[in-house]
Amino acid sequence: MAKKKILAIDDNTRFLELLKLNLEATGNYEVRTDSRGSYTLADVLVFLPDLILLDFVMDDLDGFDVASELKKHEFTKNIPIVFLTGAFKKEDEVNKKLGYDCPIVYKPLFLDELVATIEETINKNKNK
Repeated sequence: MAKKKILAIDDNTRFLELLKLNLEATGNYEVRTDSRGSYTLADVLVFLPDLILLDFVMDDLDGFDVASELKKHEFTKNIPIVFLTGAFKKEDEVNKKLGYDCPIVYKPLFLDELVATIEETINKNKNK
């Protein structure tokens, strides 16, 4: 079975290193990371991820801006996004601001919860 490709975007590089290490240790994922939201579109077009893990609060572009940009392009609009956050606590408010439903995993992360959310989101997106 081919590994699922995950693109993780967060401005905390140490967090990204640990995230990549833990997800790849499951044997089910190939993970590419980026610490700048402004590079996301280029990374997506090169890497072709099955799913994007996206932090809300970053130094250059916030997660809302990155998600909005991805949803504008035909080639990237259907790639599922799972938001990662330690900043927001109300999922309804976040999804209202986004204008569409998007899973949110809260930091600190628990690997089993994150993997379950990744799998559920990828499978749900396949059935669309």
